[in-house]
Amino acid sequence: MFKTENYRWFSILVFSALFLGNCGIFEKKKPKGIVTNTEQQKEIYYQAEAAFTAGNFGEAQVLFQKFVDQSPKPASGYYRLACLSKMQRKYEEALNYISKATHLDPTNIFYYEMFEAEVYRSKKEYTQAGNIYENWAVKTSGKWSLYQDASRMFQMSGEYNRMIMLCTNWEKAFNLREEIVNARVYAYQRKNKKDSVAFEYEKLTLKYPERRQYKISLAQAWQEAGKEEKATAIYNELLKSDPENGEILNPLCRFYHSKNDPRNLWNIAQKTVQSHQLNFEQKQSCMLFLLQPKNNIYFDSLAPILMELTRQHSNKAESWLMLADWYYTKKEFGNASNMYSQSLQIFSNFSAWLKYSSCLDRLRYNSHLQKVADTLLELFPSNPTIYRIQADAFANDSKWEKAKEACETGLSYAVEIPGKTELNITLAYILNHLNNQEESYKMLKGLTSSEKDVESMLALADLYAINNTKLDEAENWVSNAKLLVEARIEKYENNPTNMLANCYIIEAKIKAKQNENEKALKSIHRAINIDSFNSEAWETQGDIEKSMGNTTAMKASYLNASKLSPGDIKLYNLALSH
Repeated sequence: MFKTENYRWFSILVFSALFLGNCGIFEKKKPKGIVTNTEQQKEIYYQAEAAFTAGNFGEAQVLFQKFVDQSPKPASGYYRLACLSKMQRKYEEALNYISKATHLDPTNIFYYEMFEAEVYRSKKEYTQAGNIYENWAVKTSGKWSLYQDASRMFQMSGEYNRMIMLCTNWEKAFNLREEIVNARVYAYQRKNKKDSVAFEYEKLTLKYPERRQYKISLAQAWQEAGKEEKATAIYNELLKSDPENGEILNPLCRFYHSKNDPRNLWNIAQKTVQSHQLNFEQKQSCMLFLLQPKNNIYFDSLAPILMELTRQHSNKAESWLMLADWYYTKKEFGNASNMYSQSLQIFSNFSAWLKYSSCLDRLRYNSHLQKVADTLLELFPSNPTIYRIQADAFANDSKWEKAKEACETGLSYAVEIPGKTELNITLAYILNHLNNQEESYKMLKGLTSSEKDVESMLALADLYAINNTKLDEAENWVSNAKLLVEARIEKYENNPTNMLANCYIIEAKIKAKQNENEKALKSIHRAINIDSFNSEAWETQGDIEKSMGNTTAMKASYLNASKLSPGDIKLYNLALSH
């Protein structure tokens, strides 16, 4: 037996060494016990602890080594040396020291082995760490964290069978719980055992039938396993009990989207928008599945749903933006421009600004376009695309020198090829109007030869038609452009500016200049069939009808062009003339 005075001193020393400065080990891993029994050894240990606490690790290393060399019970010193080695990433040395501590002080083996597991984790030797945690989890009843740590280690090492076996023992110790199921599900998913994943969630639903989230997880698991009837039955059961619940509606949207079931997706989307339990982001995530026009029979019917969404969430820029993008894809540029304007009043979005400016350009609202360009240059002063918009605005107003200056400024900032190409095409039209035709031809020929760019080919052919020169060469450029567009039709078919329609518009202009009006009409009819929202197509048809003396048809064509580009007074006057 120790004297009372020595006992108090031992207690203070143990607390100082292992509780106040435990080198980052959790409380469950702090060893405890007597460390020394002489005044001299006590003083060395106190000095070592002080150096360790002060961060003087080199000095602490020397003192702890001195302590273990002199003390008859050096386990706590070896523990501290292990801590110092671990901090220096000398992991083998740390394991050696902790092994000595374990041998000398077996009463604290649990804490020392927890430290050993931490070293293995640091070494990324997860299996060894997992073995230690699992061993103590089985030996020590009621230690939830040990099962959890072991599971995590086997997960990190990719030993999914070990995870599953561990979860079985975990469940025996604590009964079925969500965390245990989630761990086992993770292992089954990595082993691609989809039916087993579903059975795990089924066990949870049987134990906790009132918890809706477990049923949703079960439905999703059956869906992943290809058991769509089982998944649908669960979803429908849930929907009957709570038809507006977002936890049900959102997974259902994803489910019907994955099944390529537009009818049911359409029905669920309508319920989703009407739901008062869902926030805007949840409704938006469901609606996004319906906003793809390809193979979507309900795309044209989205306006009422999107309007309702905007009415409910008018403070959300994204709600206006979704409606604007829908109108834009539908080529209803007047409505689209209004929606983009509403969205941009709430939040400045670069993509929305670009589409807004595109709408204004299509509508030929030139004064608005100039204001947008000025605003964009304040927001994005070094963006070449903005200078192209500004140049278009100046060109539409016949301010050719200013338009040229805007293009040249934009080109000084341009780095990427598409941006340079757009600016060069715009600059070529401007140079043509400034009577620098040869320079504009040379610029566009350079683009077509180096990049095989459809827009450049069509621009060159268009300038030839405008200037009534090299019409045979212009025809060749249009033919080449059509071949490229048809070969890459997916790239162009959903573009609001339909490139194939532009090919036929320019072909019609060329035929008209060649006095082949019937062929010109045939080409322009094709353009209108492809893109009936293209005001240039209708205007070109009006020009052809005018040259043929078809006054009634001419007025109808100009009137259609005027409706599509209401900002162009010239078109309206042409419709009223003659």
